[in-house]
Amino acid sequence: MDLKVSVIIPTYRRSEFLQRAIESVLKQSYKNIEIVIVDDNGEGTDDQIKTEQSLKNVFGDDERIKYIKNKKNSGAAVSRNNGIEYSSGDYICFLDDDDVYLPDKIEGQLKFMTENDLELSFSDIKMYDDNDRQVDARINSRYVKNTDKESLLKAHLMHHLTPTDVYMFSRSGYNKTSGFKPGAVIGEEYILMLESIEKGLKIGYYNKITAIQYIHNKARISQSVDKMKGDEEMMRIKEQYFDRLTKREIRYIKFRRNAVLVFYFKRNHNYPKAFVSLIKAFFISPVDFIVEMFDMLSKIKR
Repeated sequence: MDLKVSVIIPTYRRSEFLQRAIESVLKQSYKNIEIVIVDDNGEGTDDQIKTEQSLKNVFGDDERIKYIKNKKNSGAAVSRNNGIEYSSGDYICFLDDDDVYLPDKIEGQLKFMTENDLELSFSDIKMYDDNDRQVDARINSRYVKNTDKESLLKAHLMHHLTPTDVYMFSRSGYNKTSGFKPGAVIGEEYILMLESIEKGLKIGYYNKITAIQYIHNKARISQSVDKMKGDEEMMRIKEQYFDRLTKREIRYIKFRRNAVLVFYFKRNHNYPKAFVSLIKAFFISPVDFIVEMFDMLSKIKR
């Protein structure tokens, strides 16, 4: 198989993790790859200089690694878009700078896509803490039974077919989308998947764990105001599709929103709001509360 795969890695103030992410790509069983590092620290800043020097010291002039710099801090969406524009692969993957791929991620997912003539595929992922202990996993087989447009739409609205680490696009498929949305207050990868489903891309579910996402002691989203704005915007988007969902599915979405807020508020030590969200989750859907809430609460120990 002579297809080239581009892996886009935006980085911002995580030079201590970036080397691990890059090495996980270089160790892939599939070798026809390029890695596009997009430095979002801002040209000339101390973090940018540190990142560039670290890459030179560790990886030298490895031709598989391309390094570009944003002139100023522009965010993950702009960085990924810049990386895609600079890349040359037939297929495109993404990796956050503090996460890692498992060794056969690219080979297995690429084979799955070519054999099934797909424009986009998504896989499963494990979540580790800072001590390299598994704390969770996103196994989509629990929710994805079919990959027709309506089934994927419902699965995405209810369970979120994310994060970007699990995606692989053909370049032609990606070019049918409008790319990552800069300035979005909700996850730009969520919007990209939603657009891909709505535009009818040929999408498949690769039922394998392909990456590890690290959940740090400090929440990835540190600003509660941004989190709440994002949560409200997410609900507004989902409400536009409620006429295509059953009452049971709508109730689950509302339950899940509050269940996630319990987790978020607990991590940020806002216990009163965590308690309020817990009560709301129970009264919205006692069945879902019993089935899922206690499993989620068992993972919240920090």
